Amino acid sequence: MEQPVVLVCVTTQKSCERLIEAGAKAAAATQAKLHVIHVAGSHQRFFNTLNEADALEFLFGVSKTHEAEMTVVRSEDVAQTLVDYVRENGVHMVIFGQSPDADKPGNLIEKVREMLADETIAIAVQAR
Repeated sequence: MEQPVVLVCVTTQKSCERLIEAGAKAAAATQAKLHVIHVAGSHQRFFNTLNEADALEFLFGVSKTHEAEMTVVRSEDVAQTLVDYVRENGVHMVIFGQSPDADKPGNLIEKVREMLADETIAIAVQAR
């Protein structure tokens, strides 16, 4: 049996360091690998500002410190891309940050949760 995976979903903000650290703790507790992912929508420009580039470079460093694999991809369907990653990589837990759209129906976290409803995948949302 393959080693389970904890997946942390990040944005282009340095504050996502706390999510990676929470993922590292969860991975250590379950003897899992740690993966970090940033999925940019197809309409979103990569490195639109210097701050975004700096933040992703910073998060790559944080990921490396925790021996995590970090992936950055572009997709027209962010939710489906995350679900595909979960299924292809043996992910047993997904960690998101609290979304500003949390109260809106159809937000990203809810879409992913619904798409994975038939699977035993834990989804955690870290409060700010």
